[in-house]
Amino acid sequence: MTSPRLLLVDDDPDLGIVVRILARKSGHLLTHCLDARSAWSSLDAERPDLILLDVNLPGTSGLEFLARLRASPSHSTHAVALFVQPALTQDIAAGWEAGADYHVSKDLVTRPDAWKERLEEIVAHRHGRDCGSSIFIKEAELPEAGWEAPHLLLRLPLLNALPTELLQSILTRAVATGPLTPKLLLAWMNGRPTPSTPGAPLASGQVKECMLRLIDQVGCLFGAAACAMILKDIHNRRGGER
Repeated sequence: MTSPRLLLVDDDPDLGIVVRILARKSGHLLTHCLDARSAWSSLDAERPDLILLDVNLPGTSGLEFLARLRASPSHSTHAVALFVQPALTQDIAAGWEAGADYHVSKDLVTRPDAWKERLEEIVAHRHGRDCGSSIFIKEAELPEAGWEAPHLLLRLPLLNALPTELLQSILTRAVATGPLTPKLLLAWMNGRPTPSTPGAPLASGQVKECMLRLIDQVGCLFGAAACAMILKDIHNRRGGER
C-alpha cells in the first residue's frame, strides 16, 4: 500500500518540523510549503492525498488558496483539511463555506497518537467516499429516526457551540443531494415537524438519510469520537423512553 502523501501549507517553519516528525512516525510522506504560491506550484509536481491548510498565510490567504483550488478543473477534487486551532470558529466556518473537507486541530501536534488516529481516519474516510460509504457513521448504527431524536444533535456541546454560519454550512451539505432544505432540516432538528410539501410530513427515509449525512459532517469536523458521542446520546435517549 502506498504511503499517504500530505501537503502542509503553513508559514511556521518550526511547526513544519514537528509535523514532519509526526508524519514520518505515522508512515506518511510530507511536503511543507510556507505560502500559497509555493503550495500551488507543488500541486503540479505531485498529487497529495490530503492538504493541511492554515487559514492565515502571508500574501495569498488560505481561504483564497482554497477558493482557487475549488475553481480549478485540474485541482478541484483535492481533499483539504483546515489546519487551525479549534477555538478559531470563524476561520473554520469560512473555510467550510469555501469548500474545506475536514478539520485537523493544531493541538494534535502535541499528541502523536491522536494525530496519527485523526490523519488515518481522514484518509480512510476519503477512500470511503470514493466507494460511496463513510467510516464515521453506518446506517445500521442509527435507530429509526423519530421526532424525539434529532434535537439531541443540537444538544451535543460540539454542535451547540458552533457559530450559526458553520451550522448552516453543515446543514447545506447534509441536504445537498436530497429533497429537503437546510431550513426544513433545522426545524426538524429543533423538534418542530415541518412538512416537506403541503399536508405531507417528512418521510422517515429522508430524515434518516439526512441524519447520516449530518453526523458524517460532524466526523469531518471533529472526528469519529464525536460521531460516537452522538450515537450514544441517541441510543441512551431512546432506551430511556422504553
